[in-house]
Amino acid sequence: MQDLERRPSWLPVFSGASHDEIYRMRAAALNPEAAERLARLDRQQEEWKRVTWA
Repeated sequence: MQDLERRPSWLPVFSGASHDEIYRMRAAALNPEAAERLARLDRQQEEWKRVTWA
């Protein structure tokens, strides 16, 4: 809970949101290019977790 209190007010909580919803929220808050870069990082992190925890 403490981490949520320190997050920027413009940063939405993504729990339960689809990848598309997350992209649209990021694009609206930042810009489409930044949203795409963050989506790429999300995919890399998911792959890393899949490989590491397999």
